[in-house]
Amino acid sequence: MQLNKQKFWNEKILGWENDKYLGTTGLGRAVNINRSLQVRRKIALASLAPLAKDATVVEAGCGSGLLLEAFLKLGVKKYIGIDFSSAAISKAKERIPPDQQHRVEFRQEDIGLSKQIKCDVVFSLGLLDWLSETEVESFLSTVQARYHLHSFSEQKRSIAQFLHKAYVYILYGHNNSEYTPNYYPRETVSRFFKKSKTDSINFFSSNYLEFGCLAHNLPKINE
Repeated sequence: MQLNKQKFWNEKILGWENDKYLGTTGLGRAVNINRSLQVRRKIALASLAPLAKDATVVEAGCGSGLLLEAFLKLGVKKYIGIDFSSAAISKAKERIPPDQQHRVEFRQEDIGLSKQIKCDVVFSLGLLDWLSETEVESFLSTVQARYHLHSFSEQKRSIAQFLHKAYVYILYGHNNSEYTPNYYPRETVSRFFKKSKTDSINFFSSNYLEFGCLAHNLPKINE
């Protein structure tokens, strides 16, 4: 039976956000296993902050819009959030302040099938993990942006990655073997950007990110 991805994400995303970022579920409160994701988000915000003022910023795979408030405070001209999950987008729209409607747009759509996206900055945190190589290439080909910042899970031999694979399998991989996160080598990610004619892509990683990595062409990564 073919996996219904819309159903998968509608059932997964809000609980996942609560656990990983908000700590409102039992697991999120009980043990700090989500530090690398929280550090990833902190670094992304710090690095994008100098570029956000008066800019059009697109977050691909925005979930329920947890970063909306931060970008409004940074002075964006417009924030556009795109996500595959209708449940996430419904929640995201609830976060829009009534007096900021003109600066915010949330879209529920398949990022791989999006029309051309024109913006100053595009970023994604975790999206690439869930896209096939063809889908990543399709996504990047639709974006016309001066600056890119995208996280991905770097393929490497590490205890952290082994444990992550085991966690994924136990949680849902045993039921959805055809739809689990991808781990990409840097060479593959470089090829994605080269095909999309995005030049000067650099990589940032640290022990705090474990096997997470940031692909970007920003002037600077701020930790």
